Amino acid sequence: MLEITPRQKVLIAFLVLIVAYGTHPYRVNQAKDEPAVPVQPYSGRENARSYRMEMTAVQKFLFFIPINVNQATRADLTLIPGIGRKTAEKITGYRKTYGKFSQVDDILQVKGIGQKKLNMIRPYITTE
Repeated sequence: MLEITPRQKVLIAFLVLIVAYGTHPYRVNQAKDEPAVPVQPYSGRENARSYRMEMTAVQKFLFFIPINVNQATRADLTLIPGIGRKTAEKITGYRKTYGKFSQVDDILQVKGIGQKKLNMIRPYITTE
């Protein structure tokens, strides 16, 4: 009989929760400044880019699709490895004060983000 260790049980439960959350048709309100929005299933009529725009940040993260830093909420930004709550607040604050980032390298203007952190988060972010 197959024996599962306690660590494997925790991993399986975690993966089941992630899949259940990521495939839920309604988005959980992660931030108070962004209302929950239903996500429509892909019907094949729309192009893939428009469907990717409707995905939640969690779904994008699970499918390795970069998160747009110009549209992401604080909660969305904290999904990115290396960005915590305070850095996410700095990014959204900078965006409110100075406007959208025109390119990924512009995020270096945010206090607390240097070249090393930018190199670490670059695969996870986009400005498009």
